[in-house]
Parts: sequence; structure tokens; C-alpha cells
Amino acid sequence: MGRIEAVIEVQRAIERADVAPDSRIADTLEALCGKLGQLSPISVRTALEDVSVTRAMMMPLALIVSELVTNAQKHGFSDGGAGEITVGLASAADNTIQLSVKDTGTGIPDGFDIGKAQGFGIKMLQGQIGQLKGALRVESTASGTLFCVTIPVEAETGKSAAP
Repeated sequence: MGRIEAVIEVQRAIERADVAPDSRIADTLEALCGKLGQLSPISVRTALEDVSVTRAMMMPLALIVSELVTNAQKHGFSDGGAGEITVGLASAADNTIQLSVKDTGTGIPDGFDIGKAQGFGIKMLQGQIGQLKGALRVESTASGTLFCVTIPVEAETGKSAAP
């Protein structure tokens, strides 16, 4: 199963009648990460808080996770070494949702500027983050790379501000 098939399965789950308009995303992302973990020998782990999001947010979040995990599998471990990818999701005290994807790979090459990247995956990633009115932060160290997406939450509902 490829990443497109994994995302299609997530879309089908979202469309099922048993997915409420305001849903917990942890189970959906857990299933997606399990399927993405089957595509590579790199271990994919999760640390997911059961955050409530609108149904409209579920697919953009799944696409963001899919893109970041598959990029880490492809680029973070291109030397063939073993490693781990951890996907995290949590509510933060500043009324945001924090989505993180961290790998123990080789890190981002010197001089790489994600804001100037022209690949389809990066453009799609930026589009999905923009749709959620979110912001992306990237940290690269000797022990890997961390992508952190911050998404604002509406104070009165506790749901994301995204449509």
C-alpha cells in the first residue's frame, strides 16, 4: 500500500457516517501512521493527545502528517540507516493545537530553505497548513529534524479556527 492509498483510506473513514462533525483525530492519525509505517523499515511511533477537531480539519491534518512522514522516510534516512519517526499531537496552553513530526535521521541539508522549496510536496504542505491558518516551524539538528505545525483554536468552542 502506498501513501496515496493510505490517505484514501483516511478519507473513506472521514466520510463514513460514524465520524461526527466534531471528532477526535487521534484514532484517524494513529491508523494513518500505522499504514505509512508499513511503507518503510523506519519505525513510525505516535504520541497523540485526543484533540477534538472539526470534520473539515481532518483531511488537511492527515495530508500534513502523510507528507511529513513520507518526506522523513525518503529524505531523512536516505543513507539507509535505521531510525525512528515520531508524530505528536497536543493541545497547548496558548489555545493552539501542536502537530509535530520528528525524525532521528540525517537532518536537513545546510542551506535548505523550506520557504524557497519548489517541490510539489512542500507546496501542498504549505497549502494545507495555510488552509488551517497554521504556521510551520522547522528545526534541524545533528539528531534529526523536527517539523512543528501550530494551528489556532477558537476560544469559545475549543475547536480549530480553520473552516
